[in-house]
Amino acid sequence: MIRFSRPEDLPRLKPLWMEAFHDSEEATDFYFARRNRYDNLLIDEQDGHLRGMLSMLPIDLVSGGRVFPARYFFAIATDLRFRGQGVSTALIAEAERITRERGEAAALLVPAGDDLFRFYGKRGYETVFHYDLLRLTPDALPPCPQDARLLPPDARAWVGLRDQAFGDSRLYARWDEEGLDYVIKAAAAWEAPLLQFAAGAGEGMAYCEWDGEAVVVKDLALHGLDVPTACAILHRELHAAAYALRLPQGAAHGAETIPFGMIKWLNPFEPAAGAAPYLSLGKD
Repeated sequence: MIRFSRPEDLPRLKPLWMEAFHDSEEATDFYFARRNRYDNLLIDEQDGHLRGMLSMLPIDLVSGGRVFPARYFFAIATDLRFRGQGVSTALIAEAERITRERGEAAALLVPAGDDLFRFYGKRGYETVFHYDLLRLTPDALPPCPQDARLLPPDARAWVGLRDQAFGDSRLYARWDEEGLDYVIKAAAAWEAPLLQFAAGAGEGMAYCEWDGEAVVVKDLALHGLDVPTACAILHRELHAAAYALRLPQGAAHGAETIPFGMIKWLNPFEPAAGAAPYLSLGKD
């Protein structure tokens, strides 16, 4: 039986989450306390066994100034004892049915590897979201602006910055204030660099993660600042040995383009013209 989860399912959900995603108990508790909603989390239950789960996080698709609700399918997991029995396929099919019946436009997801790109491709998902990977070293950066300053991270301001930075995309996957507020809280809890900054009339916000002595910039929303100047501000604060920036496809000359996210349309939708599709802050 597939149904939406309930709070009393948590003691069984936590071990499955930790087994599937190799998260600590602390990280698992953090997610369930601050981001999970049971009426967005499907489970597959049979004979008292929790066989699998799938989360349907709300996300908007913005195209040509119009906003369409969609779902980001996340935390798709099957208990090791029940793998190979079609549990994930059944959960995906049910989540798609619910999304379609609600009139929402599409299902999005971010596969964790090539095998999962193939798995979802066989189920009708298309890879439309890519990012350009630009690598910079400190010696390639301009001087940091003397008036550069840090600001307290603010979810509402981040939503606005991302709208300005990515709104001209023909398909922009837009997280709401609640979703970005969770990212801010998680970054603080796990000491992931999240910097909101300004210089002159420009401003920006960068979500980063450390990779050894290097920093991966997983989301960089800028208004009135260019990428090298923003990276110079980051370097003033982080002093990393190198920076790997994930930028919108087509934004960086000579960068490597990386497949990232997939989509399956569940209701009629015709994207407007514009820049390449953009999705970030998804689990990869």
